[in-house]
Amino acid sequence: MDYKNIKISFFGTPELSAQILSTLILENFKICAVLTQSDKINGRGLNNNDSPVKKIAIENNLELFQPDNKYEIVRDLAKIKPELLIVVGYGHILTKEALAVPKYGAINIHGSLLPKYRGSSPIQTSILNGDKKTGVTFIKMNPSMDEGDIIYQDSIGIDNQETASTLTHKISEVSCQNIERVIRGYLDNTLVSKKQDKTKATYCQLISKNDGLINWQDQAIAIDRKVRAYNSWPTAFTFWQTKKISILESVVSKQVIAPGLVCIHDKKLFVGTEKDSLEIIKLQLAGKKNMTAIDFINGHKDIDNCLL
Repeated sequence: MDYKNIKISFFGTPELSAQILSTLILENFKICAVLTQSDKINGRGLNNNDSPVKKIAIENNLELFQPDNKYEIVRDLAKIKPELLIVVGYGHILTKEALAVPKYGAINIHGSLLPKYRGSSPIQTSILNGDKKTGVTFIKMNPSMDEGDIIYQDSIGIDNQETASTLTHKISEVSCQNIERVIRGYLDNTLVSKKQDKTKATYCQLISKNDGLINWQDQAIAIDRKVRAYNSWPTAFTFWQTKKISILESVVSKQVIAPGLVCIHDKKLFVGTEKDSLEIIKLQLAGKKNMTAIDFINGHKDIDNCLL
């Protein structure tokens, strides 16, 4: 089988998806169409915010579709007539009607070692839970969320200071390194898929803006994980005198300080927690640019001994 001549429709939206789409293009796969979520309206000027996948599609003159619902997805696929779907972070579950269109079904790339962390936030959840490893799973899609048969998996180590951004980059690299041989092995049946053990399934939830709110009664290690897990969005945040402060980088400190109490010591910024304290390295006041803790202290010495 000439697997690079198979008509592929690519489904994806975020940066991780765009990097994998770029790899497929560089590897000369036949991308007959790209489907991504509708444009987001962003900013006071109400400008459209194109997804990273849309930008790649436009740059490479690929046919682009942005269906708004499951019916439009099936309608568009009926026009495209793809033979295989590749789905990475698209943002919507594909129905059985959509999955029935391509001759060879659909391959989904998921950022965990399934059946662990089915759902929309496996990368963030692995950091929040303090996991030491995660991975990439290629599955044959079915209409249920992340329940398809496993085609291939590869493990990835998680560093102590791993952020969602750095872990996403690792997952992207491993996905791109394996995508060609997975597609080839899937199509010529040299990669034998296996069913997931549903008794070991765990789930992660859709992240909301409010999930970033810090509870200073938690332990410092849990808050630091939140800072790293949400460093891209929605960021971990707190309030001081009604001002929102996003914590962009932190480390756990053994300083003993009352939970929520701010302490400036030796030109460093600490906040107490239920156990240990959090040293804030980088932060951002609402409406302001990112800044180091030293720069913040120089302009806001009055935060010392305040309670957040």
